[in-house]
Amino acid sequence: MERIGYYDIDSSAELNSIREGEVMEEPEMAERVVEDTLFVAVASKVRESKSTVLWALQNSQGNQICIIHVHQPAQTISVLGGKFPISSLGEQEVRAHGETER
Repeated sequence: MERIGYYDIDSSAELNSIREGEVMEEPEMAERVVEDTLFVAVASKVRESKSTVLWALQNSQGNQICIIHVHQPAQTISVLGGKFPISSLGEQEVRAHGETER
């Protein structure tokens, strides 16, 4: 199975570079793959997206399905029974909390 290359896009949404060791397809082929793919966004809980995934399976017409989940980091951190906005905490506190949550 041939690996498809991809672009690493930086935060300014500009094309940055092609990852080392990846194969990049010809533009026409890449466009066809995207056109033949049904992209489906899902929630973090399976039950919330079950009907969406079922719809995609029933309507994909044999095309590939790409399931996408966008992680949204927490906006608050629970500390000592209270919730604090992440913006009010220092970088070290946020990192420490992230390490303990893993």
